[in-house]
Amino acid sequence: MKTPLSTLHLASFNGVIRSLNMMMTFFFAIYFIQIGFSGAQIGLLFAINSITSLITILPSGFSNDKFHSKNLISLSLIMMAIMYTGLAATQNLILIAIVFLLGGIGRNIYSTSIESLFYKTTNHETISKEIGTMHSTNYFIMGLSIIIGGYFLQQNISYETIFLAIGIIFLFLLLIGQIILPINQITEFEIVHYKKDLFKKEIFFFMLIVFLFSLHIGAELTSYGPFLKNYLKLNSLETGLYIGTAILFMVPVSKLIGQKLSRFQAKNILKFGLLFSGLFHILMVNENVALSFAFRALHEIGDSAVFFFLWFFTTKLFTADRIGGNNSIGIFINALGATISSIIFGQIAANYGYHIPLIISGSTTLLAFLLVISFTHLIDRK
Repeated sequence: MKTPLSTLHLASFNGVIRSLNMMMTFFFAIYFIQIGFSGAQIGLLFAINSITSLITILPSGFSNDKFHSKNLISLSLIMMAIMYTGLAATQNLILIAIVFLLGGIGRNIYSTSIESLFYKTTNHETISKEIGTMHSTNYFIMGLSIIIGGYFLQQNISYETIFLAIGIIFLFLLLIGQIILPINQITEFEIVHYKKDLFKKEIFFFMLIVFLFSLHIGAELTSYGPFLKNYLKLNSLETGLYIGTAILFMVPVSKLIGQKLSRFQAKNILKFGLLFSGLFHILMVNENVALSFAFRALHEIGDSAVFFFLWFFTTKLFTADRIGGNNSIGIFINALGATISSIIFGQIAANYGYHIPLIISGSTTLLAFLLVISFTHLIDRK
């Protein structure tokens, strides 16, 4: 078995891939409006991106327990490369829907595979610090990439040119991944073993919290970029700076939580995260740019706490041998929430304004906070 990469190296590889995906994510809705798509069509595109990928998440997760994750990562990079080169080549709604669908499948295969690879090749005695390194590195590269994306657009580099460049870079990363990624242990399990892992009340509660939290993802996909453009009147560079700089606030928070988790306690991290994420997602809807940005940064701090908890709690709930399949349940629930909310919020944004989905989805996150407060005993793990 190949010697595992250090967490920092694995985090850097993961950060580049996720950042390439995120570079244009919040500009997609602006681009689709620009080429003439309606709010309903935009919501449908984001939903299609997730709907078919839902079918692949669970098989992908289980496959990571039976096959080498690095090979599944290579497959996912090919799919994402096809998506971006396809976006560069056409403005036809049906063709974009097809490549968006393929990209959604690839992105979810990647998510299940990289997380499974991390869980299976990381020292669990220092897991909180390793998660802190994984997340903080990812957020740092991601924040910079979104700022760079906004800069490129402001320099009148076309969306199509950026899409094509991203597609080509994914193919280079495929080759790099085959060389440097570690090979995880594979095992044979029957479905009954997973059922025993999952059919517990704390698991069902955990998944409910994941679902409620995930609803704000669809709101951001359909409404965040257009809100910044139409309400705050930001240009492409300002939009990239607003989004990317706010994400950079997640870096020190993730690192701090990873180092001080035993002092903070995981349950308190979740409560703090949900409260900040939901409350400041709502308060971000403010026409004062400076105030809106300040609230957005606080929202991102909350998000970083929630994401940290979700990764950490996953390591406490499931054994390493079957963590690929079990973890994919959480990814599936997250994608389901993003799919449903994309369909709903795309239409709401078109009819009532881009600020409404942000307010509604912030409220669902606060509902998750209230549920955790009421049923703390179900997630009371340190």
